[in-house]
Amino acid sequence: MTATSLLGLLGIEADPIRSREHILIATILGEAWKAGRDLDLAALIHAIQEPPVTRVGVMEVESFYPQKDRFALAMALNNLLAAPGFDAWLQGEPLDLGQILHTPEGKPRIAIFSVAHLGDACVGSVSEVFDAEPPFTPRGCIAQAWGVAELLRALVKTAEPPASGS
Repeated sequence: MTATSLLGLLGIEADPIRSREHILIATILGEAWKAGRDLDLAALIHAIQEPPVTRVGVMEVESFYPQKDRFALAMALNNLLAAPGFDAWLQGEPLDLGQILHTPEGKPRIAIFSVAHLGDACVGSVSEVFDAEPPFTPRGCIAQAWGVAELLRALVKTAEPPASGS
């Protein structure tokens, strides 16, 4: 999940350059990713209250985003997590491309990835979300590097090696 989508769940339209909320959450997510740590919503709420960094950019965390304001953001995320019915969003199996593409025995499943939309929103990019009804208009962020990277990773993982002599 991205900082933008998390804040969107709270009804906050955050500018990634100007929004303290976005910058702090993106920094926390980035630190967890660099450390190879999983970060669920509960851990994110704690990290907002006690960030894993002392500075954001060149500013001390307390100057950039005072504890009182961080607590308000943490409470908003906690209220979302505690809201009746939200727990349904946390149930089920995690999305795992490996499980989608292969059986537990390693046998390939049928997987269809459409790249027909690559020229619709931003040339050569994969959109985050699409309308559920035709014509399935791309929405959300139109140029996320990891969207393209994940598609390329899936194509590489599922590519058949060329037959010898081809």
